Amino acid sequence: SKCDIVIIGKEHDAYSDGSGNAPLTFQVSNVFGAAQMNATATNATGWTGSKMRTTTMVEILSDMPTEVQNAIKAVDKETLKGDGSGLETTSDKLFLLSLMECYGSTFYSNDYEEGKKYAYYENKANRVMSSTWWLRGPGINKGKNNGIGFTQINLSGLMANGDASYESGVVFGFCF
Repeated sequence: SKCDIVIIGKEHDAYSDGSGNAPLTFQVSNVFGAAQMNATATNATGWTGSKMRTTTMVEILSDMPTEVQNAIKAVDKETLKGDGSGLETTSDKLFLLSLMECYGSTFYSNDYEEGKKYAYYENKANRVMSSTWWLRGPGINKGKNNGIGFTQINLSGLMANGDASYESGVVFGFCF
């Protein structure tokens, strides 16, 4: 299906192959369907092992034209581990944003900075989408992990924490 994209950052994301930073980071301009972070209410595997990363993002990428699939380059993304003990880095062609990247906060990331805020989100209105949408980090605040949630941005553009088995909006980023 067709969707609009926006530029959310310049020289923001590091290519996974070590060749420098992507000149631009893009994102779909609004919610691109709805999906679960996991089939069950758990954040134990964090972003790394989530259904969203291992299945949904893979399916979205495979539905793109081959030329686009080949042009998208993997970038390194830092995300809180599912147990909240620190950050882990993944290499992703398609990725959800983190709370830090779109909100500038570590509130639900156990005080760890999951990347840095994108310039696009300096305008708070840009966080408001057509539905609540997922972020990639498990929702852990000050060491308290309910074990079931991932971070989200709600309809008002505010940070939230949702049950991983709920279907919420998918808003993904990518780089060429």
